[in-house]
Order: sequence, then C-alpha cells, then structure tokens
Amino acid sequence: MKPITSMKAVEVMTSPCITISKDMTLREAARVMTKAHCHSLIVEVDSELRSLGIITCKDVVQILADTGAEVLEELLVCDHMTSPLVTVQTDMPLDQCLALMRMTGTRRVPVMECSELRGILSYTDILRLVGA
Repeated sequence: MKPITSMKAVEVMTSPCITISKDMTLREAARVMTKAHCHSLIVEVDSELRSLGIITCKDVVQILADTGAEVLEELLVCDHMTSPLVTVQTDMPLDQCLALMRMTGTRRVPVMECSELRGILSYTDILRLVGA
C-alpha cells in the first residue's frame, strides 16, 4: 500500500455517488439510501451542480426521533440538508483531505474535478484503505 501522503482523493473516493433533487421528501431520500445501501446523498441544488448539499442517514434519524415518521412525507430535503459543503479536488493529497475533514468536522466530502462532481470521500473509504 502506498503511504497516504502520496495518494490522491480520486484514488480512494467512492464513485459514482448518488445524487438527488432538493425537492424530494425525507421519506424518499430515506428510501434511496436504503435501496442503495449508502449513508449519504449529494443534493443537487441546481441542475448544473454549481451548488451542492448533503443529507445523511444521521440527519433523517434525528428528525425521525424528534418528530416521528409521519412527517417525513411532508418535509423536504432542501430544508434539512447541510449546505454549502466542504469539497475537495480529485488531485488533492489524501493527508490534506483528512486534515480538512478533521478541521471542519466533516465525515464526508464531495470530490470535484473543476466544477464537476466525481465522487465522495468518507472516513469509511479511508478506513477501508487502512484495513485492506
């Protein structure tokens, strides 16, 4: 295994990542996460991905605990997503990605190439690398 100081975000990220519309309900988002076996979804705020958000399994579960399952059909992703996002570029060294994630308290970061979404980098991706 290469040292993480010589690896780039693109080498470790998960791609493609799943994107959803900001106008979906939280119930719909939960269904997408369940079906795709993932813990987060990138939210497209506009059709050109110039602006991104994220909704996570943790977000949905916290809302569920606070309000109950009945309201998930009424609540929109755009009202509960995290935005704006911390992002990294595909060529960013992995150790710098980790430092940024730690500094900002972010567990997942979209990986961009210029202004195009290429994937998502998470603590789980990095853990898989170390545990391999």
